[in-house]
Amino acid sequence: RFDHRKLAVIDGRTVWSGGMILTEVARRRWHNFAFLAEGPIVAQYDCLFEERWREQGGCPEAPCLGTDQGPPVVPNASARMIRTDIRIRSMRDAIYHAVDHAQHHIYLENPYFSDEVLTDKLVAARARGVDVRAVLTLRGNVGRLNRYETLTANRLLRGGVRVWLFPAMTHVKVMSAYGVWAFIGSGNFDELSLRNNREVGLSVTSPEVVGDLDRSLFLPDLAVSAELTAPLPTPRHRVLLELFALWY
Repeated sequence: RFDHRKLAVIDGRTVWSGGMILTEVARRRWHNFAFLAEGPIVAQYDCLFEERWREQGGCPEAPCLGTDQGPPVVPNASARMIRTDIRIRSMRDAIYHAVDHAQHHIYLENPYFSDEVLTDKLVAARARGVDVRAVLTLRGNVGRLNRYETLTANRLLRGGVRVWLFPAMTHVKVMSAYGVWAFIGSGNFDELSLRNNREVGLSVTSPEVVGDLDRSLFLPDLAVSAELTAPLPTPRHRVLLELFALWY
């Protein structure tokens, strides 16, 4: 199992997580997204880190003394940590549930989208009248997945979903639904992240936070991307790509 999580807990008060990886190319050249959170949710991430720390042989550390915890955090959202791990698929379940119950709109952006179950659910949401918009990229860092993304884009487009192609490498892993709920995390919309890797994400319910996410991330990314108006040419070796996606 590949540990694909990105996580830092600072002073037991703030958690940093999301899709950002700490490499030079990711920090300076890729389009990326991460978040900071405070409040009771931080304790869950702290426990997750401690679990992994001990699993790798790290010794328990004494708590930091004299840390200034600052003023109380004013709540602005309901947040829940969701994961993929051994016998845990809460990240997949939360994403599927949100799509199944969306009534108004769904926005999503992801560089590695090969999960056909999610594709079918998005098409079904569109058939219910939901405004579904997907930002994908054909300029990612995995060549085979770039070719597979043409299959995903075509399936979505034929199902009535509006599809945009980001003009560069986007490493954003975010979904928002009906202006109230959002997923932000390390997970891609593929077999590895939804069922096999170790992943962590945040399920957020808040009109204020999700509305800001739509305005500050999705709408600007849609504005710089090219909307598909016709299916893309089918890539060569389609059967091999389909088999590749069963693993990736």
